[in-house]
Amino acid sequence: MRLSNKDFDAFQRATLELHDASGDLETFNGCLAETLLKVIPTEMFSRFDFTVSPQMGKLKMVKCFDPHDCLSHALLDWMERLFPTHPFTEYFGRSGDPTALKMSDFYNLTEFRRTEIHESFYRPLGVNRHLGLAVPSMGGTIIGLNLVGRGKDFTERDRLILNLLRPHIALANRNAERGTVRRLSPGRALAAYELTPRETEIATWVVQGKSNPEIAIILNANVRTIEKHMERILEKLGVENRATAAVLLANGNGNGH
Repeated sequence: MRLSNKDFDAFQRATLELHDASGDLETFNGCLAETLLKVIPTEMFSRFDFTVSPQMGKLKMVKCFDPHDCLSHALLDWMERLFPTHPFTEYFGRSGDPTALKMSDFYNLTEFRRTEIHESFYRPLGVNRHLGLAVPSMGGTIIGLNLVGRGKDFTERDRLILNLLRPHIALANRNAERGTVRRLSPGRALAAYELTPRETEIATWVVQGKSNPEIAIILNANVRTIEKHMERILEKLGVENRATAAVLLANGNGNGH
């Protein structure tokens, strides 16, 4: 389908707003929620930053942005525990296709209401529709953007706009992550973090956006070994996730621009 002139104007305004707000993550996240809810009206928006194992069997949540304060600890625990069985995750695991997905791609409303995921997650939120998009972040982290609501399903127009916004969201988010790290951390040489030679080697690949499984293949190492090294790297850098680590390491190598 093609966007109408009105929708195309809304898309253009959205891209400008996202890039204008990319100075730091706090500003960007607030703008992201506001902008998406203007261009695709619905009740709730949330952002999850996570890493996933190569077999999609394990998810580790590293950040959650919930501007509507709708997600209880119990719901977040459910998402982290049962996320591998979510239809969006299973589809991405099979196909690698990052396109925006609707819950109605997998179930009609009656079928959906009979599922465990509806009973455990969506029903407590009081919603019955979901439009989601996976966006790559720095250091191999994935951003899950979620628009959920009640009433009529999302349209193909909504899906198209979200897909068109995907590269702009990825770029603006990357710039916001860099801006946040630069503001919070004075420039330090990589040697100042006292990484071992192996950790430095792994860190170099993290800066290039490689995931733990990809680094394991490159270095002919066990994935769990790489994960252990990453834990120590994060500890030495004093950061919570690999996206922030990637920016910090890039700046330390003089590659942050």
